[in-house]
Amino acid sequence: MKGWAALGLLACGVGLAAARAPVRVITVSDFEAGLDGWWTNDAPLHERRAERPTLISLARERSATGHCLHIRFHAGSGWANAAVNFSDEGDAWAAAGVDEIRLRVRGDGSDRIVRMGFQAWADDLVTPLMFERPVALASREWREIRLSLIDLEGSLPGRRLRLPSLISFQVNGSGDLAPAELWIDDVKVVSAHGQGKRFAESPLAGRVAAMKPVSGLPRLGNWAYPGRDVAALQQCKELGIEFSSNGDSAVQQQRVFLEGIVTSHSVGRPSGAELIAGLGLSDADMDQDSKGKRSGEGVESSFFHPGAIRRFDDFVRKRVQARADAPWVASFVLSSPISMYGEVHYPASTEGGFLVHGAAAKANFRAWLKRRYAGDLKALAAAWGEPVASWDALEPPDGPRSDPSGLDRRRSWSDFMHWYAGWLESVSERSLRVARSKTRKPLALMLGGPKIGLNQGVCQGNIGPIARMLGRHGPAFLSDTDSQTLFSCRYTRAACSQYGIDLMVEHVGPPYLQAFHQVNTVHNAIACGSDFVHLATLGELFDPKHWFHAIWRDLAPVVRRYRTGYVKRDAAMFHSYLTSWYRWDRSNGDCVKLYDASNTLWFWDKGYPSWGRALGSPDVLDDAMIEDGGLAGRKLLVIPNTGATLTSRKAVEALKRWVRAGGRVIGFGRGCLEYVIEPDRRLTRIGTMAGMLAVAPAQGQGPVVTPAPGGRGQGGGGIERRYGKGSVVWYPDAVDPGSPFARACMQLLADQADRAGVRRWCRIEPGWDANLIYAGPDKVTGRHLFVLDLTRLARNGPEPQEFWKDRTFTLTFDPSLTGDAEIIAITDSFRSVTGGAADWQPRTRVLTIRLRLPGSIMVEV
Repeated sequence: MKGWAALGLLACGVGLAAARAPVRVITVSDFEAGLDGWWTNDAPLHERRAERPTLISLARERSATGHCLHIRFHAGSGWANAAVNFSDEGDAWAAAGVDEIRLRVRGDGSDRIVRMGFQAWADDLVTPLMFERPVALASREWREIRLSLIDLEGSLPGRRLRLPSLISFQVNGSGDLAPAELWIDDVKVVSAHGQGKRFAESPLAGRVAAMKPVSGLPRLGNWAYPGRDVAALQQCKELGIEFSSNGDSAVQQQRVFLEGIVTSHSVGRPSGAELIAGLGLSDADMDQDSKGKRSGEGVESSFFHPGAIRRFDDFVRKRVQARADAPWVASFVLSSPISMYGEVHYPASTEGGFLVHGAAAKANFRAWLKRRYAGDLKALAAAWGEPVASWDALEPPDGPRSDPSGLDRRRSWSDFMHWYAGWLESVSERSLRVARSKTRKPLALMLGGPKIGLNQGVCQGNIGPIARMLGRHGPAFLSDTDSQTLFSCRYTRAACSQYGIDLMVEHVGPPYLQAFHQVNTVHNAIACGSDFVHLATLGELFDPKHWFHAIWRDLAPVVRRYRTGYVKRDAAMFHSYLTSWYRWDRSNGDCVKLYDASNTLWFWDKGYPSWGRALGSPDVLDDAMIEDGGLAGRKLLVIPNTGATLTSRKAVEALKRWVRAGGRVIGFGRGCLEYVIEPDRRLTRIGTMAGMLAVAPAQGQGPVVTPAPGGRGQGGGGIERRYGKGSVVWYPDAVDPGSPFARACMQLLADQADRAGVRRWCRIEPGWDANLIYAGPDKVTGRHLFVLDLTRLARNGPEPQEFWKDRTFTLTFDPSLTGDAEIIAITDSFRSVTGGAADWQPRTRVLTIRLRLPGSIMVEV
């Protein structure tokens, strides 16, 4: 600190020289609503010698004027600091003409000195600089410290302090100070001296202004980017990464924009604590299950409190507005305020329960019930079939319970689930509405694993309602973070197309990276026609020694080479998210278990059959999609019921209209559409297959017995009955995915697809060991494009799946397809092709085959 006079707590020097009344004062931290984003770092943590900072700690404490921040330095070796980070704030302060930071400080009476100031990027935007001044801790009285930006800049002669380049404000010290402590409060920035213009200029403003604003999101992107690592940035460009999803500062986004990488701005969210700080909540208000257990995803808050959601909306509004006109920002990705990774679903508690037993959640539930029952407690008690003493006595019911129907049929449970799902949807829609009020650029929501049905009753994550919602606030896209699962991609692609939005696909990220997920992602992105492909990485992509970098070095060109769109299928499988609300296990994994045996994150080691291959890679429809006309233009719907499946009255009526008009539906088990959810949330029994088997036979025809597949002695046969112009086919036994019956159904489904007139664009023989999927015309070349999945067995680890060897496959194509065609495959084994021209690259494993349609080919691997 040579050459510096420490700023003591006697308010001396420049700190006291208030040259003029402040033009504008902006609060940075007052600690009335929590820690306000302050955090700690130190040398042991940075050097990975400790799992958390040990040389410094923070605590929010009461003071005479409210609350303050207590910073304590502990004995040890190395540097330590407390800091608050900035993202958009520097730009806002530049616009306000800020030229000074003020804060109130109280010391411990010692002769210790700490340093305070701004960390900011140098003009190369690679080197972080620390502009700081010493502050003595001698006085135990509260005093105001004023740090002018001129003085802070003077601490590094020859360097410019620029507000748009701010990283953080820091209080710096070390373990050598210990024991030492100080208290700070009312941190503000001020336009005090009329010198703000000097600090407002961005180092890149002129170059960015000369660039053409981005128009639309490019094909391939990833989370974050290599930051100030120049070599990693070069690797990023060589891989063809053209966009980055991040919430970094404007200058860092500008920096990579000048390198050809645009931003999909990740709006982020406040922490769970920040959402509720200052709302006067107690532990009883926190989200918790009936045993008092908190979130299993680590986000502890009070999500059902209206004040918390208003605070979340304010956060979204400010973050979107700050980048709304940025020419380098192509889109905005919104986060959920409750799940760990920001996806639109609930977490379960640490014991798998519903987090609805906090006081705020119960108050929210009671208010919802009052509205639904028009304040009539007797009407609610009659509907629930139980006495209710008062509105305040109402509690979220335990459940779901099971009865012989396989469903929890209580009205109280149905009311609860409609409230529970509706609140998540309403919060998501509010954030979209807030964001849309500030920008016309595309908005996105993220959704991953829960949508496939496992534990969906607790987590929700319902694709149809979310895609419908995004469609109301377009332009928009859905980010499907389960791209390694063909079921998931066909599901989200169908939903996005139905509701007029785009689709981004992304694989499961660290620490769950698997090589076979990456191969599946390439298959599915092309086969399902995703608009964008997103890589989940924490730096593995930029590490030349990591297998993740190597595999995407080989596969990224394949993703970038092809552009496909949505090809609507004649056949669909029904995934009912509503069913998961009422089954005792809170799950409906029927579809995902039976769709594809190897192209999946889930159950790839179970040996389940691949019904999707027998049906020609059908689309997947859920309750909302059927309600909204998703069956239009289709010929076959398969309901792979493993116990009990139900849906809404609106969806049932849409299904009946479709069958009467000529559609064909196949169901399994006595509980298949035996119950329906009425508009008032009652469950009523309407008969198996929505009552369509119970009507009088059409045109004098009686029931037709359809032979049952072999195996296990299940069912003597199926019932096929005409219903209007269409047909209902029903097998009395529910499907066990691991049974011989389920596997034998493959041929049955293929035959039923043919009887329904389903156009299966392509087929592969013998059997269904491999999969051939029509991806539609390539938008780049115009060729008909097909994806050949030669996976024999999926496996976890850094090596891709095991591929078929010593096999010959015959590929045939629908005669309506004519002209040039191309097949893309990834395989480590290839011998020859008959009927086309092949190019196989053993190092990358990429096989391309070109042919002319109509025709057929034979592939030997």
